[in-house]
Amino acid sequence: MAIRLHRPKLLKATRYTVAWYVKLYPHLLLQRQAIIESSPGFPDVSARTTKVSDPTGLKVVSLEEITRKIDAIDHAKGTLPMEYRQPVWNNCLFGSPFPDYANIKTWKAYKNDFLYVVAFELGLPLSEND
Repeated sequence: MAIRLHRPKLLKATRYTVAWYVKLYPHLLLQRQAIIESSPGFPDVSARTTKVSDPTGLKVVSLEEITRKIDAIDHAKGTLPMEYRQPVWNNCLFGSPFPDYANIKTWKAYKNDFLYVVAFELGLPLSEND
């Protein structure tokens, strides 16, 4: 019996979502920095309502969500072997072709592993049963 080295394939919708998060990685870094450096705005609620507006709380929630995505991507990138890390990252981020020193199936398997770990870290559905 063969030992399975790579993770199972992701659902198509999950794969597209995670691939989109990875493509937005530089933008997520800029967004996080902008949120950290910004000051909370004035409450956007008129004085006659009973609704409580918390601009600082909204800022914390958005910062936490962006940081969670960045941390998941960084963790998944660290799980790849060193010789596959940069080519898989460049393919995910820029669509650059894989080098010739490994078979295309190997590259696709490591790319799937990378996206699988990101999806797992973010709590996205990994299979039909989730």
